[in-house]
Amino acid sequence: MPDLLMPRLPRVPVAHAASHAPDGVDPLIATAQIIARSPTPVTVANSTAETNLFSQTLTNATSNTIYRFTASGDWLNNSGSAVTYRWRLYLGASNLLLDSGTLSLASSATTGHWNMEGFLYITTTSTQRLSASLVMPPPGGASWQTTSLASISGNAIGTVDMTTHPNLIFSVQLGTAASTSSCSSQAYFIEKIA
Repeated sequence: MPDLLMPRLPRVPVAHAASHAPDGVDPLIATAQIIARSPTPVTVANSTAETNLFSQTLTNATSNTIYRFTASGDWLNNSGSAVTYRWRLYLGASNLLLDSGTLSLASSATTGHWNMEGFLYITTTSTQRLSASLVMPPPGGASWQTTSLASISGNAIGTVDMTTHPNLIFSVQLGTAASTSSCSSQAYFIEKIA
């Protein structure tokens, strides 16, 4: 028995719908491809050297290309005093786009976690827009948390020549070298949408 309250809408064949796209507009907006991923941990401990948590070459980046990236990991400061942690995002070896500044993390025997997500928009082959956020809930707790030890976000404009195939780099630097202070990237992926 037909439902009199909810009339059925006519079905439109895909070929018919695509034929109504304005001239010069591709009905297929974009395709996405994972260009890098790694579940292999990268750990920084007992060091104050800036260390890459990931570095990926971006090739064939034309205008209107978008890169989506996500990384997550752990940090521990069981040194007995506060230690600073600093995260940075680069496009190319020396083109700093975002810098968290130094975040002072108190000593705790409990491991903390972090998650970073962002988008890199290639507006032209020589201009970019970056948007990213880093969230660190308080140490401990395996469930959802409504508070955050640190939650930072930022936006930047870059002027990197994408025809040189620069690397997208995410790094961390600890302010104190201690065997009981560490930061690790547990996994990351980078997706190209073009």
